[in-house]
Order: sequence, then C-alpha cells, then structure tokens
Amino acid sequence: MDKDKSILDFLKNLEKEIDPSYYKIIDYIKSDKMAIYIGNYIEEDRVVFISTFNLEKGKYYYECELPKINENTKFPTVVEKKDNVDFNQLVNAIKKHLDIRD
Repeated sequence: MDKDKSILDFLKNLEKEIDPSYYKIIDYIKSDKMAIYIGNYIEEDRVVFISTFNLEKGKYYYECELPKINENTKFPTVVEKKDNVDFNQLVNAIKKHLDIRD
C-alpha cells in the first residue's frame, strides 16, 4: 500500500488494538497518501475516513460516514467528525461507529 508513514504506522497500531477480522481497510482515494478509510467488514459503506494531513505526529482527523447519500451534497452522510484527536480517541470512534465490541 502506497501511503505516508503516518497512515502505515496508524494501521500497524490499529491491528494491535482491534482484531483485523472486524474491519476492512479501504483505499478509496489512492492518490491521497495521508488518508485511508476503515470500513465495517459486513456493511462496507459504514466507514471512518482518517487523515493525518497537516497534523502533528500522532494526531488525526476523522469523519464517521453512513452510506445514505446527503441529498444536498450528493456525498455520504457524515454523522461525526473531529480534528486533532489522539490514537486512543480515534480507536474509540472507530469501535463505536463500526459497532466493534471487544
């Protein structure tokens, strides 16, 4: 996978926190080296968009998206978004949005 080290490190650490059989890595935007999507393994359109662009090391921006298209924007519906969060906050958001229980 051709991604920035910040995303590759995030994915490696995520694997230690959440069993990879519970989520799917989706690379919708291959040209964006500092972003990735994590999807629900069963309901792939339920995703968390993650970016490290323009953030200090160990900080993340995320959007929790649902597959229902917003009629005004024609994009998926964003139900939560936060900027400048740490790894643990992001993991908690992923677990909640993708309905992952450990």
